[in-house]
Order: sequence, then C-alpha cells, then structure tokens
Amino acid sequence: MSHSSAHDATFTARSAAASPEEFVARHAYLFDEQEMFLCAEQRYRLGERVRFELQLTDGEPVFRGTGRVVAMRHLAGGVPGATIRFEQLCPGSRAMLELVLEFRRGERTPICAIDPRALEVEPELPLTLEIDYTDESTARISIDDCMALQAQCAAG
Repeated sequence: MSHSSAHDATFTARSAAASPEEFVARHAYLFDEQEMFLCAEQRYRLGERVRFELQLTDGEPVFRGTGRVVAMRHLAGGVPGATIRFEQLCPGSRAMLELVLEFRRGERTPICAIDPRALEVEPELPLTLEIDYTDESTARISIDDCMALQAQCAAG
C-alpha cells in the first residue's frame, strides 16, 4: 500500500465474521472487481481518498487498501455508505477479493451458519432473517435463500 497522506480519510470496521470464509459469505454482495460499498454513517466527499481496513471479530485485518469515493448512496433497507473504487490493495486483500469474486460467480460454496429449522416462525409471516453487524450495518436474507445455501453446503 502507498504511504498515506494526512488528508486521507480512514475507515475501520469490525465484521461479525470470525473467519475469512465467513467474511466472504457475509460480505460478498458489497464487492465487485473494482469497487466496494462501505456501510458507514460518515459522509465522504466525491473523489476523496479513503484508507480502509475491514477486520474479523478478533480484530485481524482481512481487507485493507486505499481507494477513492465514487458515490454516496443507500443500500436497500436504507443502509448509508460510500462506493469506493480501489486504488491499491494489500497483497492479502487481493487474494481475498479473488475469493469474493469466485463466491459471487458461484465458483465457491457459501457457508451457512444458520439452521433455519431452529427458527420458530409463523408460516404466514415474511420469512426474512435480519443480521446486524458490529459496524451497525444490516443484511437481510430470506429463509428460502438460507435453506438453499444450507442445501448447497450439505451437498458440497
């Protein structure tokens, strides 16, 4: 990674993921080949350079680098944040990005840590799990999608 400037914004977030594999399964939807979405209340200026570090639950860095803010927006459900276009990634982060992209292309089996049979819900209710992360972002997954992921895990 290049030397940082005193003018760089910094973003550090601790994920609820305990392993790199879980990180991929939880956060792949936030990444593509050139960009990622940082779930953050903080407002950034378009073009602003951001140094970022995403960590596992134990504080171990799992994705680090620098990038530029190309958009400020909200995810479905109202989660605010910034789209960051990568400028430089640490070597380990390049490998992590490749794992994320393999997962998104369906080349890597997801991890499903939730057994939907353990959930007691009324059948007529909307069957959606809501996952709150330590960085205060939220993800939603339908029970049907979770069951499909579990079936893939069991078959794999």
